[in-house]
Amino acid sequence: MAGAGWRVWIDWRIAVTLVVVVAFELKRRKIFRYAVARWCKAPVNPLLFSDDGNLIDKGLLGPLIDANSLEEAAVAVCRVETTNGAHVGTGVLLESTSGAKYVVTNRHVSDRFQQWDPSMVKQRAFANFTPNPGSSPSRRYELRLKDLNTRFGNDADVAVFSICGPVEPDLPEFPEAAPMQFAQSVTANRECWVLGFPGTDPEGMAAGVLRLSPGIVKHVNEKKTLLRHDAYTSGGSSGSPVVDKFASVIGLHFIANDNTGSRAVHGCIVQDIVNNQKEDVHTAVLPDGTLSFLQLPTAEWSLRSGLPPSRLLAAGDQVVRFH
Repeated sequence: MAGAGWRVWIDWRIAVTLVVVVAFELKRRKIFRYAVARWCKAPVNPLLFSDDGNLIDKGLLGPLIDANSLEEAAVAVCRVETTNGAHVGTGVLLESTSGAKYVVTNRHVSDRFQQWDPSMVKQRAFANFTPNPGSSPSRRYELRLKDLNTRFGNDADVAVFSICGPVEPDLPEFPEAAPMQFAQSVTANRECWVLGFPGTDPEGMAAGVLRLSPGIVKHVNEKKTLLRHDAYTSGGSSGSPVVDKFASVIGLHFIANDNTGSRAVHGCIVQDIVNNQKEDVHTAVLPDGTLSFLQLPTAEWSLRSGLPPSRLLAAGDQVVRFH
């Protein structure tokens, strides 16, 4: 009798263990999000950035993500806006292997800038690198649509914009933010984060400001062109970088679906598109007496031309404009 009781006790312990393991596996995604919500004192989509772009309560994220890397990466994320400042999506500053910098977002976000509004004025595109545009000085740069990716078809909702220059006169010629880096790999069932500007928020927090939303990579397709995640997003999140715990890009969010999970373009596809951009070069030769009083204005010109910034333009010089 004692042996039978011992076996029943063991069977009971095994059954309980199996139930706990299965329950934890089924709820792991929610447990992760709830943990972040508790530590960050916010529900599902914590507001983590102050007006100056610094992380609020940086220490709370220590176990989950490299907070220092996140803070450095966050300054490379921008609101994509129209001429009048309307928020239409999120963009991210990325760099090709040739050193050219671009703002990358979704193709469907760029559609807004290829249409005419009711006033018969075609909207221009701008990148605003201010974390909270409502309470901070604007850091806007005008953009020019460079590439509507077609090589990867519908699997790559990606558009690439060149940076034309700053709107505010006291800003540098290019954003000072370091472009975000790409992750070496991405696998399913790993934590991820969406870094962007969601346009609405079910919890009643301010919309259109920089947020960090936790989630899980649910699936990566065999072609490694798409991934699915369950981080919270909303209108305005399109074009947000999906990052790993080291704040490296693993994807570019483009659509939310409550049934199958949100989808993102795989990071390796985004990296390939950026690296295959051809630099636009416009040249002209100065005639005698033209612009000879001008100086090469910036270190960027000096770097590109090989001439010192103080050198005066002269007749016969070839003026080159890079995008």
